[in-house]
Amino acid sequence: MKIGIYSNVNQEGIYRKLKKHYEDVQEPTGYGNWYFSLLNSSVESDVIFILLDGFELFRNIANPDSELENCISIIRKIVEKNAEKKSFVSTIDIYENKIHSLKDYNIKKVELENRWVEELYNISKKYSNFFIFDLKELITSVGRKSFYSKKLWYLGGLKYSNMGENIIVEELLLIINAMKTARKKCLVLDLDNTLWGGVVGDVGIENIELSEFKEGARYKDFQKRLKELKELGILLTISSKNEESYVTDVFSKNKEMVLKNEDFIIKKINWQPKSKNIEEIAEELNIGLDSIVFVDDNPAEREEVKTRLPEVNVPEFPKDTAELEDFIMEVYKKYFYTLDQTEEDKKKTKMYLDNIKREEEKKKSSSIDEFLEKLGTKIYLWRLKPENISRAVQLIQKTNQFNLTTKRYTEQQLQDMMKNPSYEIYISRVEDKFGDNGIVFLLIAKKEGKTVFIDSMIMSCRVMERYIEDRIISYLESYWFEQGFEEIESIYVRTERNKPVENLFERLGYEVRSKDESGKIYRLKKENKPKRKEVGELIIE
Repeated sequence: MKIGIYSNVNQEGIYRKLKKHYEDVQEPTGYGNWYFSLLNSSVESDVIFILLDGFELFRNIANPDSELENCISIIRKIVEKNAEKKSFVSTIDIYENKIHSLKDYNIKKVELENRWVEELYNISKKYSNFFIFDLKELITSVGRKSFYSKKLWYLGGLKYSNMGENIIVEELLLIINAMKTARKKCLVLDLDNTLWGGVVGDVGIENIELSEFKEGARYKDFQKRLKELKELGILLTISSKNEESYVTDVFSKNKEMVLKNEDFIIKKINWQPKSKNIEEIAEELNIGLDSIVFVDDNPAEREEVKTRLPEVNVPEFPKDTAELEDFIMEVYKKYFYTLDQTEEDKKKTKMYLDNIKREEEKKKSSSIDEFLEKLGTKIYLWRLKPENISRAVQLIQKTNQFNLTTKRYTEQQLQDMMKNPSYEIYISRVEDKFGDNGIVFLLIAKKEGKTVFIDSMIMSCRVMERYIEDRIISYLESYWFEQGFEEIESIYVRTERNKPVENLFERLGYEVRSKDESGKIYRLKKENKPKRKEVGELIIE
């Protein structure tokens, strides 16, 4: 993934610093004509960052309104021209050094900044590949005197101080990493002196520190940010050494609570080790321990988890609880940062709660066949569409267990495949009597001659062991063979996490052509297509 930085001021310092952390960054072009190469030549970078200095943008411009319209028009053209690439454009800071009376306030700069943001927002609503890079907020967070450097500007044409450049690079890396790696899935939280101040068993439900003002406000603000994490699709759970009746009373009777009982998908309120609770949470949610972040005020509890479960992410809790809100913001950036929110993210907690109900139904059933019959599963299958790409990328980047090769394709690569007639990409949504599982399955196939190669087959762990893959692959095999293809090949690449699908294609009736320590290559010929159990109703869209 190549990164391109474009600007109307010199960004050599940012380029050099970013290059130390991320190798594939293009050297900035001439900053005086930041838009020229983006409009008039083929852009090599996969991701475009346009960082603009507001003062330089409008300096010595007789008609700033007209210039703003011109710049926004250029940005729209750049976004449209590079529809397959992600584009980030900065907000602007129009500072002014001018001696004037207190009455002589320059309202125009504020109007320009606000209008600029409004225009960028309108572009972001229209184009899924466009994002706002909030440079103004970064500058405001530390102040102009710290962010800019007059000395570097006069000596070398560099706008930002060393601190300013570091802050921008840190933000760029957050965005780049969010595009490259999967975010964590679950946050495990302690209660006493974490969600609220004090030990509820000692002080009572009405006397815990939790309020809109003064000391208790730090915990209430913390809970507000946690609620926002939940709304982004992060699963909230509890591991607390406590009496369950006390905790139930806090959630039901303390009116200051922002988080409600239903915001937590699993609650482990007992006296067993926190590591044991976390292991059970991971098992019940069917997620890896490395997908979990554990937050607890007690250093002994954190150390116990770090020692027994080294895969779990355990950030240091702030010594001063006045920093709680800043702490959870940093936790978000480090472990849960996301560029966009899919429909599946918004429904994530409900989907997992529905899955817990399915597991309860499974335990009550006399056989797997009876359980599957009770579910009444419907499987919707269709070719990948542009509006589904964000979810497809999520599946590719995040799924480890049911993932035959763990190839991590980017959004641009998927878009390229969609345009290539040699490729077919399918996705599937699954629902049953308990609810909608969302889009949970993706398959990438490549056609060469008389052979179809299954390049990738990925499925969310929450629908595993329900024969979803059997139903889909049986249909696709019939479809491909009817189209004149004579054989289907697939591959399994062994990883630490995908053991659940190690023998999937043997079970599906494929011949093992070759195998070694790294994995296996499979083949199915037309005349050998097996008959399989057909679970649920398949609906082709």
